[in-house]
Amino acid sequence: MPGGLVRYTLILQNVGGEVARDVVIQDVLPPELELVEVVATQGTVVISGSAIEVQVGAVEPGQMVRVTIVARVRSDVPPGTEIENVAQVGYPGGPPTTTRTTVVVTVPGLPETGGGLSPALLLLGLLGLIGGGGLLWSARRIVLPSP
Repeated sequence: MPGGLVRYTLILQNVGGEVARDVVIQDVLPPELELVEVVATQGTVVISGSAIEVQVGAVEPGQMVRVTIVARVRSDVPPGTEIENVAQVGYPGGPPTTTRTTVVVTVPGLPETGGGLSPALLLLGLLGLIGGGGLLWSARRIVLPSP
């Protein structure tokens, strides 16, 4: 709902057998959202306006990194508006991978499910191959086989 909070949770996992180096996650929030907070379990968070960059660095095999982005829906966004957020992750030598999620602005006064923050989870993206495995990022812990 307008003025409500949305939480995006990005989970990156190295499912390969080698270290992924210089991993970077980028997300530019759509104009309907105002950034409230970004928390990462690893790396440096750089914010410039609505642009978020998490310089994760090295990700060991099997390691997971979680980034949580909390944003507020602007008060002038009409109910029923679909807000698409797009995030990208990449590392040198690997193809950038994009994932998208959409939230719908609800009518004020309707009860929220789950209370507090409404989760808007970024879904699956596979980040190239590293030593026969690869990096996986998701809001769910899913391991995909290597192609």
